[in-house]
This record gives sequence, C-alpha cells and structure tokens, in this order.
Amino acid sequence: MTLSITPLTDTIGAELSGVDLAGDLNPDTRQSIYQAWVDNIVLVIRDQDLTPAQFVASAAIFGPIKQQNLDSFAVPEFPEINVVSSEDRNTDGTPPAPPAAGNIRWHGTTTAMGLLATARPTARAAPGRPIAVASSP
Repeated sequence: MTLSITPLTDTIGAELSGVDLAGDLNPDTRQSIYQAWVDNIVLVIRDQDLTPAQFVASAAIFGPIKQQNLDSFAVPEFPEINVVSSEDRNTDGTPPAPPAAGNIRWHGTTTAMGLLATARPTARAAPGRPIAVASSP
C-alpha cells in the first residue's frame, strides 16, 4: 500500500488512505502521517480495525501519550485510552459517581495542569460501542 493524502477542504483536514495503522509502519510513513497532521490539523483515516495496543501505538505517531486524570473512564489494561460513550457506565460496567454540583461527567482537558492536548486521536465507534480517545500533550 502507498500512503495517499487527500485534502478535504481548502483550509483544514485531509483523508489518509493506503495505510494500515495495525501494521508495522516504517519511520518514513510515520513521519508522513505526522507531517500530514501538522499541515492539515485534522486527519481522517478510515476503516482501521485496531486493538487497544495498536490504537495506542498509532496515537504515539503524534507524540507521547498522556494518561488522563479521570481513571474511571480509562480502559483497564490501557490507561492511555479513555472511553467516551453515551452509555451511563464506567469501563468496568459500574455506574459513574454523580457529578459534583455544576460539573459535567466527563471533561478531558489538562489545561489546569499547564498542559494542552495537541493531538487527540479518536476512534469512531461502531453502533453500540463507545469511542476511544488517547491524548498527546
């Protein structure tokens, strides 16, 4: 497969094709994906079937992965991955704690710690499955 980068608009976004993030990517391909992100800000990479380990490895293309501070949303074996779901449950199946007054149930920025997530690789979920998110500081 050959990596292809197709702009989605004149100003932002590109679709990448010809890449299997589940496979071993050579350094040149990893650098091309990273540069496509720098150049286009938003990337769409369709039809990827990734295990949690492969998701983390592919997210690391964009920089070091930062573990979120809300561990109730983390995938147990992969604390770098948070689950974003409309289902009212934690990843272990338990109901979430009620939010504090005035707070929302899920908020994933790290600006209070002086960090800003520059990349947020997100997997679009199949119907009935939650979305996985990994952050790079």
